[in-house]
Amino acid sequence: MKRFACVLALLLAAILAAGCSHAPPPAATPAPAIPPTTSPAVPPGGQVTGAAAAPAVTATVTAPRRQIDVTAVQDGSDVVVRYRGGADAAGLLALVIKVDSFNGQSVTEREDSPVTGQLYTFPAMGTPDPDIVTVTGIFRDGTEEQLLQTKV
Repeated sequence: MKRFACVLALLLAAILAAGCSHAPPPAATPAPAIPPTTSPAVPPGGQVTGAAAAPAVTATVTAPRRQIDVTAVQDGSDVVVRYRGGADAAGLLALVIKVDSFNGQSVTEREDSPVTGQLYTFPAMGTPDPDIVTVTGIFRDGTEEQLLQTKV
């Protein structure tokens, strides 16, 4: 009987040590996560092979916005864009002005070497409904930046 009690005690100790005497806790439901978007690095030849085929994670650094003052208004049936300069005016090479009229007309003009205070008039482009004016700046470092998009 002593032997039976020892074997039973050893068996009980083994079960407790193995952790089988407790029911496992319920599994927590993980919250759905949106994985980060990655894209493979593609060499100039266009084919990705071997270890290079693994996705590369890239960080996007947002450059500070340029300080250029441009406004647009409707004057009767005309749309008038005014360039007022700004802290980054010295680096501005050109303005690309696009007027999308509500009636379906669209006009795009590139104005090289803009002068502070200069007005650019787009005759008969204004309608009683909202027309969209988009002004993009082209800078000496080769970058382009949308400076204005508004309804007039």
